[in-house]
Amino acid sequence: LVIGGPNVGKTHFGGQLYGRLNSKKFTYKLNTDNRPDDLTIFEDVLDKLYRGKRAGHTETSANRSVVLNVTDDENNNIIFSFPDYGGEQIREIVN
Repeated sequence: LVIGGPNVGKTHFGGQLYGRLNSKKFTYKLNTDNRPDDLTIFEDVLDKLYRGKRAGHTETSANRSVVLNVTDDENNNIIFSFPDYGGEQIREIVN
């Protein structure tokens, strides 16, 4: 579970995790048979990081989720659900 307020790097974390899972260099890999239709939030992060920049801020009203189906070297399946939301929403919950 990843919870955080604004500007703490939740989407950066998700983008970097996606990049590692997609690289096929590690024990855990994205299941290529069941990829999400829309990976733009992670691809945008990686594009910026590869160019030495930080990714844009997730808009305050954002509330979407990306589900990554992951398989390890022994064909065990793991479902990783990454909610992408504006950190300001956490402040509202606490208030």
